Amino acid sequence: MRYVRFHNFPLFVFIMAGMLYGCWFSQRTPAAEGNSTPAEMLTKGKYGIRTETEPTVTWIKDEASLNAIYQKLNARSSGKVTEVPKLNFNTFGLLFLEMGQKPSGGYAINFEALKTQVDNGQLVVHLSWDVPAQGMTVTQVITSPFLLLKIKHADINSILVLDQNNQSLFEVPVK
Repeated sequence: MRYVRFHNFPLFVFIMAGMLYGCWFSQRTPAAEGNSTPAEMLTKGKYGIRTETEPTVTWIKDEASLNAIYQKLNARSSGKVTEVPKLNFNTFGLLFLEMGQKPSGGYAINFEALKTQVDNGQLVVHLSWDVPAQGMTVTQVITSPFLLLKIKHADINSILVLDQNNQSLFEVPVK
């Protein structure tokens, strides 16, 4: 029986260790480490319920309002968006952000979770609003991007929503 000697064994071990560490690290979240994050993205999409072109935000604090929004979302999509989340509204509320109706694809709202923070009773939420570049090839379909965030509102009096340039988009009272 013949054995093949592997000359680069230390390099192989180093690469494998790096890959395993990367897999482990990428799956860790602040909640998994015991830290409580005040906001979490539940869902986002391209075909929201807004038919006006201006962006809007809605604070959802009861199950009836949540059911009404999901019913409208599901009616506009070709399939079901998702099941309506079960939520304890004594602890959580939902922030429903809509970009407004857009003339094509290429638009999106992205939640910057790592930048989200609570400052003196105000939750500061950072978003990036993606807009297609001039001359970019995009789908020719009317879209209405949306984002739904679950917010732990125990120590929060208001929510300030900022864009990628730290410009204020909305300020929402919570209580």
